[in-house]
Amino acid sequence: MGHDITLVRNGSQVKDCFPVVGEGTYQCNELLEPLKTQSALYITHNLAPIIYKAFEKLGLEVESFGAWLHGRTCLEVLPTLILLRKEIEDNPTLYLPMQPKNGWGSQKDLIEKLRSLCLACCEYPDAIVNDSY
Repeated sequence: MGHDITLVRNGSQVKDCFPVVGEGTYQCNELLEPLKTQSALYITHNLAPIIYKAFEKLGLEVESFGAWLHGRTCLEVLPTLILLRKEIEDNPTLYLPMQPKNGWGSQKDLIEKLRSLCLACCEYPDAIVNDSY
């Protein structure tokens, strides 16, 4: 169980919209190097404690990350996703101990997935986020 995240525009799933972070260099609306992409993004539920702690640190109360994402436009969620990623990235000593003991997911992996989601949302601000949480 986790978050299978896709973007939808004009009723159809946007294909190959999530850059695989670490595979080339990418900035919003500007491809700097060849880039590998994927059509869906999976964030394991094992990383939920990190996500919810980061929301809490930002002063936001979210009962379900998937419910918060699902059905909203990229433009709506992007500012918070950027802050969420930055919070987790800038405070490793807080979040590293929260990594799952079973090894399924890491702080680094979550940062990369959030960065990929942010980049896709920059590229497709009008897309609707679909999370099959």
